[in-house]
Amino acid sequence: MLSLKIPQFSGFAGRYSAAAAVASKDASEADLALTRRQAALDVLTQRASLVNAQESLATARSYEASAAEQVGGAKQYKNGFGKSPETAGLYSVVADASSTRMPKFG
Repeated sequence: MLSLKIPQFSGFAGRYSAAAAVASKDASEADLALTRRQAALDVLTQRASLVNAQESLATARSYEASAAEQVGGAKQYKNGFGKSPETAGLYSVVADASSTRMPKFG
């Protein structure tokens, strides 16, 4: 007796599963690329924020030093020539300059 075995038609399931695997791999690679770009953007944004904060701190320190110098000059004026109407205002300028400094983190 002779028998013949013919495989059942699977409807090209093997081809579709291979194509689905390739599409899944491509989607994963695209997600990875997007995540890398987002991370790079976050690093760039945080770096710009750091530079801006450092510049603000330097400006505040300069402002404070200038105000302290003005108070020193006012004290000399007060000691040498009597009371200066600007002296009282200069103390508030120094206080404002000191409060302009960046808050401590951590």
